[in-house]
Amino acid sequence: MAEMNLWLKRIRNLVKLKEWWKVLGLKLLKQYRYYESERQLPNA
Repeated sequence: MAEMNLWLKRIRNLVKLKEWWKVLGLKLLKQYRYYESERQLPNA
């Protein structure tokens, strides 16, 4: 999440809100899917 925070600080004044909100949604979805798939792995 620290990387996400840095990205938001860099992009917020460069791109309009509507544009980066779409990208933010995709980034969050990617994170959710990554951690969800890790949770479903059987313990080794």
